[in-house]
Amino acid sequence: MTQLKKRSLIESQTRGLLVYCDDYLARLFSQKQNKSSGIWTQSLLMYALNNKIINNNDYYEAVIELVLRRFNYTSINAIILFYLFEKEGFVHSPKVLFLISVLGRSDDVESNVKVACEFIFFVWNSPCPLLIKRNILGTVFEVLKYNDNKNQKVANASMRLRSNNSKYHKQLAQAIQDWRDGLLIVPDIQEIMSI
Repeated sequence: MTQLKKRSLIESQTRGLLVYCDDYLARLFSQKQNKSSGIWTQSLLMYALNNKIINNNDYYEAVIELVLRRFNYTSINAIILFYLFEKEGFVHSPKVLFLISVLGRSDDVESNVKVACEFIFFVWNSPCPLLIKRNILGTVFEVLKYNDNKNQKVANASMRLRSNNSKYHKQLAQAIQDWRDGLLIVPDIQEIMSI
């Protein structure tokens, strides 16, 4: 941590200010050394959204920008993923692929699977063509499989999607099987994860 950052954190505490910093270690330092609370950009955005200072779309755009700029500790959900997918015209754009890749970078298996399945359900209920739906499912599964030696994420996602009794149950089950058989067109996983 730089001396300037340390001085800023100490100064904020002596003035009784809330520390605003995206650097988790700096907030932790401030909390331990100065007993002052800290927030980061996404929590500030959530506060603005909950207090109707910004609307949902402004929040989604800001969170997408944080993720694209690689801000640490920025979480996404299926709504934000689908918002971007729809905004990009239902295509595998670099932005969409990067947001999907976040699911493969986190160790939180349950959260990754939940977000992935909700996103796939949103895609399946969208007006985009079935081929694109199938390819998105394949891309999400490839990302979930990345760095998961036990394939726990894919197994959990498959089980959730197959147990769904929606009108798309058969399409989803077939798409999952086709992905396993290597029949879906998906971008190269190494390329996705290196974005």
